[in-house]
Amino acid sequence: MMRPIRMYPDDIGVVYRNDAGQYFRFTWKQWYERTCQLANMLLGPLGMKPGKPGAPGDRIATMALNHHRHLELCYASTCIGTVAHPINVRLSMDHIVYTINHAEDKVIFVDDAIMPLLEFIWDRIKDTVKMVVYMSDKPGLPQTKVEPIYEYEELLKKQPESYDWPDLNEDTIAVLYYTTGTTGLPKGVMFTHRQLYLQTIHLV
Repeated sequence: MMRPIRMYPDDIGVVYRNDAGQYFRFTWKQWYERTCQLANMLLGPLGMKPGKPGAPGDRIATMALNHHRHLELCYASTCIGTVAHPINVRLSMDHIVYTINHAEDKVIFVDDAIMPLLEFIWDRIKDTVKMVVYMSDKPGLPQTKVEPIYEYEELLKKQPESYDWPDLNEDTIAVLYYTTGTTGLPKGVMFTHRQLYLQTIHLV
């Protein structure tokens, strides 16, 4: 994460176009500052707890499409020591509900495109999920029965643009994925930072 900040901070690093055809472009420095703000948000106002080897941190779930906010979440949630849980929104409703409750997701970050799905299953997961953060290119929150719900950009802009990233033990759990297309219920698999690193090296 730090290499492009050191080498070419002012180059465009992230480009996102929404369904309306509106483009969002961020330099590496801008993307990094937003990711730092998100880390501060997760640990501050949202109260997420990092983990350590043998004791996974809070699970941070995402129900979102590919956009810059989802990318920020991929880095911030893992690099502070919590566990990223990207939810496969193409699973059956029963399986989505199962993975959320089984993972014991503390917070769900949801974008406006997926919000109707979350509302549909909310009554089945509200005893597990403590809060929801809504992500949209438009300001404001939707009218919804989901609560408590917070606005991503409003929370983000109140946070510092720098963060002192911890030197995590490599055996700290980083991500949680669930299998799909198998018999029975989805199976959860946790990967440590070491395992992700070794997988990357193997691919290279």
